[in-house]
Amino acid sequence: MDLVINVISGPEKGQTFPVPPGSHVIGRGQKAAVKLSPEDVSWEHAVLTREGDDYFIENLSALGTWVGDTKVAGRVRLRPRDKIRLSGDCIVRLEPPGGGGLFSSRAFLGLLLSVMLSLAVAAVFYSGEFEGSGSSVDDWDNAHRILAPWLEKQATKGRVPREAVDLFDRVWRLEQTHDYENAAKLWLRMQIVLSTTEKNLKALELAGRDPDGKQLTALLRPNPKQPATQPSDDQLAAALAQFVNRRLAFASKQNKGGILKRM
Repeated sequence: MDLVINVISGPEKGQTFPVPPGSHVIGRGQKAAVKLSPEDVSWEHAVLTREGDDYFIENLSALGTWVGDTKVAGRVRLRPRDKIRLSGDCIVRLEPPGGGGLFSSRAFLGLLLSVMLSLAVAAVFYSGEFEGSGSSVDDWDNAHRILAPWLEKQATKGRVPREAVDLFDRVWRLEQTHDYENAAKLWLRMQIVLSTTEKNLKALELAGRDPDGKQLTALLRPNPKQPATQPSDDQLAAALAQFVNRRLAFASKQNKGGILKRM
């Protein structure tokens, strides 16, 4: 996934710098790939490294570098939207090109349209499929037991935001208490969070080629006569996208479409 460095605080605020594969110095020096001017930024303050779709930061300055509120010690893996503070007033952010923020106008409108479209499709195909948090056919608890630890591993590897793990846990507890009004809100929030991750395009592509939801069905209806096999990350990503879409459609239906009406 191509990301850029966007200066969000300091004299160079608004400037963006591409991050091609390789190592790139951040600092005031003439040879710095990300050139900044504050005097409390060192000439060679930090080094940003891209290896494929992975990004790392290392501190080079006695003044220190922070990712969020954590001081960088050694080589730290970066995630999209991570803020890197180089001095009191100089902060940069790793993000998708073109602003890339979730609420930048073009990106957000496109994302909102995608969410509404997928929700509408899910509602058409699944609105009458089940009557509760599970059914005699679909074992939603089994699917959740498989997807929850996998999602935790993806967050540990920096592939999805930690928020997605927290949302998945919270919204499932809400469904167990039949609080579908709040569950629908959290499913929608989770759908948006997942739509900003690097794995999402592949997951949506696989889910789109799988209109019958076979990736998710394999988790909902395991066949005891077939040997158990470990699904791939791509298959689980597609299953997760289908899981969220279908539970969102169901929760919204139980809430009499309230979340759709407010959209």
